[in-house]
Amino acid sequence: MGSGIRTKAHRINQIFLEPLLAKHAARFDRLEILYGTGFESFSQDGEGVSLRCLRLASNEPLTIKCQFMIGCDGGKSAIRKQIGARFEGDPVIQRCQSTYIRAPKLLSMMPEGPAWAIFSLNPKRCGNMYAIDGSERWLIHNYLKDDEPDFDSVNRDKCIRDILGVGAEFEYEVLSTEGGMDDVWLQTVSATIEYSCVGTRRTSGFLMRAMA
Repeated sequence: MGSGIRTKAHRINQIFLEPLLAKHAARFDRLEILYGTGFESFSQDGEGVSLRCLRLASNEPLTIKCQFMIGCDGGKSAIRKQIGARFEGDPVIQRCQSTYIRAPKLLSMMPEGPAWAIFSLNPKRCGNMYAIDGSERWLIHNYLKDDEPDFDSVNRDKCIRDILGVGAEFEYEVLSTEGGMDDVWLQTVSATIEYSCVGTRRTSGFLMRAMA
């Protein structure tokens, strides 16, 4: 088996991790955190980078000047689009409809005990579910079949019940679906999954690293 040190995997959802990271970051006096601020565009010259932003609550413009800008805004990055970086690879490998639910009774119904992820493969519906808080909140992924043209062509409730293996009497609460994007990544996740990435791109003023 080898003599290396083994470390068990630890999983924590973003809705729990982000508050911890924010609390830690707030301890640094030289770090300013701007909440409720949207990125619009940027420009650079010999003195550095200028970011044009917007305070979302008041709709007031905000300009930020810095020596370096690091773009870490995900696969749909506005910064990536502005610098002209393009994705490479297969544009679509899967169509996934996801639903964030609360189901307090679901954990006790699992015959093999609790698990972080459970995959359901059956003729009715293939999908999987992820434990969010280890108790009552779950993220359900429903994978569209080849003959299903879009997300509106399927019955979300029926798909969820087929994946969970429960009947019409089973009660659950939908916490979020597509069209309800909040500050939490998992609250709107009905979208086409992109499998692609761009590499690191650097100029004198900014460093870009994006992955989908």
